[in-house]
Amino acid sequence: MALAPISLNQIQPAGGPDRYVSFRDIDFDGNVKRVLDHIERHRQRDPGNRFIAYLDKQRNSTRGARRDDLLLLHSLANAVRDLFEAGDDEAALDDLDRLERECF
Repeated sequence: MALAPISLNQIQPAGGPDRYVSFRDIDFDGNVKRVLDHIERHRQRDPGNRFIAYLDKQRNSTRGARRDDLLLLHSLANAVRDLFEAGDDEAALDDLDRLERECF
């Protein structure tokens, strides 16, 4: 059974290529800071939160591989989302969504 050739019209949308999104003008540091600020607010509400204590330990680690905050948030994004959802924090969830969409 022979396969029919694929035309570029089937692959590329009419508006042009959908690849190679530019990272220019994305405020990586600002996006990370906003999410970390939300986490800090959650720390004030629940000082004994074990996840936040773990996050602090990872951020302040001086042994082994040290992750920057963007990489750390990327690796813990699901747990951060759980924290924000448990606190019904829509603003934090919006900022986390933006961080994931623009920076991960």
